[in-house]
Amino acid sequence: MTTKFKVVGSAAMLALASMAAQAVPLSGVGGAANWKLNGLTTESNLTTGTDETTWGIGSITGISSLAGNWSAGEGGTYLYYMLYGIADQNIIGTRVAPGTGAPTNYDIYNIGATGGSGADGKIHLDIYQSTTQITSIDQFFNANPNTRTGFGTDSLLAGLGGPYLQLEFAPGKSVDIVAAGGGPASCGSLGPFGTCETNPGTSESLATMVQHTSSNVLPTSGTGTFFANVVGGSDAVKWDTNGQPFGTDFDGNFTLKPNGAAQGTGTCTATDISTGTCFAGYINDPVTSLALPEPGSLALVALALLGAGATLRRNKA
Repeated sequence: MTTKFKVVGSAAMLALASMAAQAVPLSGVGGAANWKLNGLTTESNLTTGTDETTWGIGSITGISSLAGNWSAGEGGTYLYYMLYGIADQNIIGTRVAPGTGAPTNYDIYNIGATGGSGADGKIHLDIYQSTTQITSIDQFFNANPNTRTGFGTDSLLAGLGGPYLQLEFAPGKSVDIVAAGGGPASCGSLGPFGTCETNPGTSESLATMVQHTSSNVLPTSGTGTFFANVVGGSDAVKWDTNGQPFGTDFDGNFTLKPNGAAQGTGTCTATDISTGTCFAGYINDPVTSLALPEPGSLALVALALLGAGATLRRNKA
């Protein structure tokens, strides 16, 4: 009996694995999904009157899921996104020696920007569907932060219609409440591993994005994490599943490094970055979610289970 169950399990796993390897259109993605993002981020051309510190733009190069894998261009579809409304809640720098030297790393806790036109205290990530490739985004170095036209708009995304998905970042990646520490004026009196905080005593449990970086300004290297919820978009029902930790819809992890000619054959120099001609930072890495499968994907799962049942019947015979 144990052997038969192992055979059935192997058959089901093989059937499901073969499904996941199939190329599918965007509508065919279903179940647990892994999104691969590439993007650019900058601290220039920020929305006037807000406390926004960073925003970015990028593309989704692929989504792998139980029901199959979608790659950019599959079915004539491309996905692009705009990330905006990031504001620094607290920046904590670790010093190498009391009163001297520079911090060796930074923990940056972000919340949504406020003030000005459009800022609503939330970090947003809007995803758009396109039938054509936007090479100025995909090829990184042709993109320019000065194409931003408003708090949640960019000329590179104009004409694509309403968003495919609208996400808002949610707290949950950090649960710390840091005790009052040294502010900028008193950083010199801290011990060898003391911290220099821009907002001493703040509650990081309110942060909706957390970054661990080598600098407190772009360009820098490091990592970041966030949770996000679906709040709108033409395909919101499919992705609004509350399938990630704390009942969120998306669980994001990303890496961050300086953008520039070293990224490839582009021409984004340090001067270009400082003047806002090019984006300063490059971000990538997967974001996980759970999608409700389309009817076609459900049919594939049913076929896999039927195949497993047939294997069991043969073994009984």
